[in-house]
Amino acid sequence: FRKVFEKFKLPDTEAQNIIQQENGKADIFYSDDEKSVNGNIESSDEENDNQKNDNLKPLSKRQRRIKNKIPLAVLKSQTKRPEVVEWNDVDATDPKLLIYLKSLKNIIPVPSHWSSKREYLSSKRGMERPPFNLPDFIQNTGIAEMRDTTNISEENLKKISRERVQPKLNKLDLDYKLLYDAFFNRQTKPKLLGYGDVYYEGRELLANDELLNKIDSFRPGKISKTLSNALGIPYGAPPPWIIMMSQIGLPPSYPYLKVPGFNVP
Repeated sequence: FRKVFEKFKLPDTEAQNIIQQENGKADIFYSDDEKSVNGNIESSDEENDNQKNDNLKPLSKRQRRIKNKIPLAVLKSQTKRPEVVEWNDVDATDPKLLIYLKSLKNIIPVPSHWSSKREYLSSKRGMERPPFNLPDFIQNTGIAEMRDTTNISEENLKKISRERVQPKLNKLDLDYKLLYDAFFNRQTKPKLLGYGDVYYEGRELLANDELLNKIDSFRPGKISKTLSNALGIPYGAPPPWIIMMSQIGLPPSYPYLKVPGFNVP
C-alpha cells in the first residue's frame, strides 16, 4: 500500500506548519487579499470590544440627557400647536409635559428674560429718572401752586419761617370739598397691564404708542365704523357671521360673549 499512502502524504513545508501550529508557534503567511480581510476582521473585533466596554461604563447625567433628547422637529410634530415650541424646550426634564402646559388655554407665558445672561432691568442703570409729578386729579385742585416755594421773596421767606414756629390756624386756603371730590369722586386709576400681558424692558417708553391704545380699545363682538364700511355692512345691519353662530354656536374662546342679534336683543 505504499503508493496509496504516498497520495495522502503532505509536502515537507506543510507538515512543518502543522507541527508548529500544534506547538503554538505557528507563523501564518497571508496573501495581500487575505491580509486586508483579516486586518478588517481584527479591527472590527477591537471596535466591538471597545463598544462593549463603553456600554458597560455608567453614563453621566449630561450624556444620558443628550442620548434621550427629543429632536425639535419631532417635538413640533407631536403637538397641536407647534408655534409654542421653542428651541430650548428640548432640554427640559419632561419636554412633552412642558409643551402640553404651554399649549393649554389662557396660559400666561414665562417672560423671555429668564434665559438672558445679563441681569433683569440692567439697561435702566444709565437712565435718568424723571421727577415725580402729582396725578392729574390732585393737580386740578390747585394745591401744587399754593405749596410752590420757588418764587418767594426773602421777606415772605422770613415770614414763613416765623409761621413755622408759631403757626396760624386755618391758614391753608383750600376748599376741602374740592379736595374730597378729587380723591373720592374724580380719582382715576393708573393704567395697568391686562391679563396675560407681560411687561418687558422699555415698555413704559411705548405707553403712549397709538397701536397699544388702539388694542386696549378693542372688544370682541363690537365692530367699529371703519371695519363695517370696509366689510360693506350697512348701518344697523347684523354682521354676516351671526348666521354661522346660530348654526355652530359661540366661539370657544368667548363662551359667555353677548352678541347682539344672536343671544342678546
